Amino acid sequence: MVPQHRQAPLPGSNGWLRVHIADITDGSTVLRITSADGAVVVASTTLTDRDAVEFALANERCQLVE
Repeated sequence: MVPQHRQAPLPGSNGWLRVHIADITDGSTVLRITSADGAVVVASTTLTDRDAVEFALANERCQLVE
């Protein structure tokens, strides 16, 4: 779990991806994913419990579930 207003490496990405989250309010948060070089992989999006965000990585489709 990532504390509020924090960023942390995405597990399983070998440090290549970082997850950034804002406040957790009423079961939702704003999430953003960046690469190690700072490129935005997933722009800021609001997720609630059990939501998923899809993104491409190395020609593969990935899914992060909250």
